[in-house]
Amino acid sequence: MTGTSSEAPHFKKGVAQSTRQLAIWTVAWLVSLAIATFGSTLVWDSNLTLKLSSILINLLIGIGTIKANVRHIQSLDEMMQRVHLEAMGMAMGIAIVAGISLSVLSTAEVLPFKVDISVIVMLLGLVYGIGTVVGMRRYK
Repeated sequence: MTGTSSEAPHFKKGVAQSTRQLAIWTVAWLVSLAIATFGSTLVWDSNLTLKLSSILINLLIGIGTIKANVRHIQSLDEMMQRVHLEAMGMAMGIAIVAGISLSVLSTAEVLPFKVDISVIVMLLGLVYGIGTVVGMRRYK
C-alpha cells in the first residue's frame, strides 16, 4: 500500500475479505476436529475407515486454514503484520518452553494431572491473544 486515500477502501475491503475467509476456514477446521475426535469415540468406535477418513479430512481442512491465515497476514499492513509476528513468536516460545516443562513435570508425576496437548493449545491461544492486544496498544 502506497498510502493514497483512494487505496484505503480497497485495502480495508481486502482485509475484511481475508478475515472472513480465515473465520470460515477456522470454523470448518474446528467442526472437522470435533467430528474426528468425538465421532471416533462415540459414533464409529470400531470403524477404522471412518476414523482415518475423518482425521484426513481434518488434516486437509487444517492445511486450508493455515493457508487462509497466511493470506490474512499478507493482507495486513506492515504494523499489523509486526503485531501478529511478535504475538506468534511469543506464543510459540512460551508454548514450547512451558509445554516441555509441563510435560517433564507430568512424566515425573509431580503434577496431580496428566498434561495433554489441549493444555498446550490453550496456552498458545491465550498467549497469542494477549500478545496481540499488548502489541496493538504498544503501536497505537
